[in-house]
Amino acid sequence: AALAAAGAVPAAVGQATVAPASFAALTRTLTGYAWQDAAAAAAMLRTLSTAVGAATLARVADLARTTPPDALSGALSAAGLDRAANTIVTALYTGIVDTPKGPVVLTYVSAIAWQAVPWTKPNALCGGITDYWATAPGQST
Repeated sequence: AALAAAGAVPAAVGQATVAPASFAALTRTLTGYAWQDAAAAAAMLRTLSTAVGAATLARVADLARTTPPDALSGALSAAGLDRAANTIVTALYTGIVDTPKGPVVLTYVSAIAWQAVPWTKPNALCGGITDYWATAPGQST
């Protein structure tokens, strides 16, 4: 990071990065769900790396990996990462990343919120043929 700050190497080289597998683990730890769309997950990782900073995202991921779930909130707060963690969790659930230049919508349909509420679906996605909701699942008409 110091070399990047001095201009000796490109900034991206001087920053910690989060590997896709580590980001997947972070997502599962923070939300309880995994991305079902690899392209959306990759876009989210790139955008969050910019929004909160690659080094900050890496620190949150490291804490999430090494801290028991019941102590994670306190550990993030003690490390001064609670604001970044809130930005990350909000982005994961909504598909919208709050960046320094304003919100960036990466996905709506693939947002993790839809996994958290499996009884519904994103607007404009068809659930089945007309009147599919008229009978309970497993019943025939």
